[in-house]
Amino acid sequence: MTPEEAARTVAEGVNSMSPLGRFLEAATAGDAWSENLVGFMLFYGESAPLDPGAALYWFERAAANGSPEAQANMALLHELGTTTPRDRQAALRYFRMARDNPERSPELEMPSLLGLVATACAPPPEEDTGAEVFGTFCAGCHGRLGVASHPDAPNFAFGERMEKPDAELLQTVYGGHDQMPEWSEKIPDEMISAALRHARRLQEEFRHGTVHRTRPVQDLVFQFGLMESNPYAYEVGPADAPFGPSFDQACRRR
Repeated sequence: MTPEEAARTVAEGVNSMSPLGRFLEAATAGDAWSENLVGFMLFYGESAPLDPGAALYWFERAAANGSPEAQANMALLHELGTTTPRDRQAALRYFRMARDNPERSPELEMPSLLGLVATACAPPPEEDTGAEVFGTFCAGCHGRLGVASHPDAPNFAFGERMEKPDAELLQTVYGGHDQMPEWSEKIPDEMISAALRHARRLQEEFRHGTVHRTRPVQDLVFQFGLMESNPYAYEVGPADAPFGPSFDQACRRR
């Protein structure tokens, strides 16, 4: 199956009211930011089916439509040989497109192709209480990487709600909001604060290019409300992708 065929198969089975369905509508209309985001969601199984072939299709479309993040993603995928055969010339071409793109955010640093790969392949901290707490108690609705699975949950990867001060956000966590449960006296305060610090980092990680090594998935994950009927709310993909080694495997083989 080609990447385009894989993308078409995914689109045919998507609920238009799901998070992926809403972003897919804008991506299909040609919005480059949404095209790259859909690629990201499919690449990681983030609130979406895990489908690296379909992800490649959307990354390619977004790169052609001028998304610097997608151009950086394509540079990484070609350099590492994941989802597409390794091709240094293609990697350099996409890297230069991203580096010279006037739309590139200063947060997306492009010192060199090897520097981009080194940053993307940097392993996450081995001991990160905030990531562990977030992954266990928050990611079932807010997404492992900050793209929400729950249609009413904020997307921390986009910085939603992150303009609010810590005190206000912590009050929401303690007292609950709408379908979000109360966490007061259920999780120690220091663990909740650590999870909030992690949530604030998700936007920075997303800005630095959406392909990066993922953290291990916790054995225990809490899901609520609509999440219980969402088969892709917290999907863990296979170690080997049908389009080549996984991103983590490719990083380890460097």
